[in-house]
Amino acid sequence: MPGTPMSGTPTPATPTRGTPMRGALRASGLRTYWVRNYPCLREPGARAAAEDHVLGTLRTLPLPYRAGYAVALRALPVAYRLRTGRSLRRASPDQARRGMAALTALPGFTEVVRSSTALALLGALDRRTDGSGRGRGSGRRRSSGSGSGRGPA
Repeated sequence: MPGTPMSGTPTPATPTRGTPMRGALRASGLRTYWVRNYPCLREPGARAAAEDHVLGTLRTLPLPYRAGYAVALRALPVAYRLRTGRSLRRASPDQARRGMAALTALPGFTEVVRSSTALALLGALDRRTDGSGRGRGSGRRRSSGSGSGRGPA
């Protein structure tokens, strides 16, 4: 059933404000990284849609995966500082890109940064293509049928 907790489909009625995962995402410094490196995420509405999309997707993961992801997000600033000697929040866009590239030597962080960033960009894009400016839960649902959902073959 769409919109139920078991369906895995995030809905606007599903709260994410004040959740541990939201705190982990904010603690990670990724939001600052996204704003500095992706101009489309500089607008507050796009940034909110991006964050909601990341959190909504992570909420669908099984609890052990969510917990691991939250730990990795919270550890990201420490790992970044250990690899680069500087804070992710204070790094210039070039420094941040180089620092994120340096994190590839540490298992798991590449996946967390790439997947979170991809989800954020998709959330902002969904908000823009929807036209409503509402972001996540804008009424568009994935079909349960087969195929890519990209139209006729």
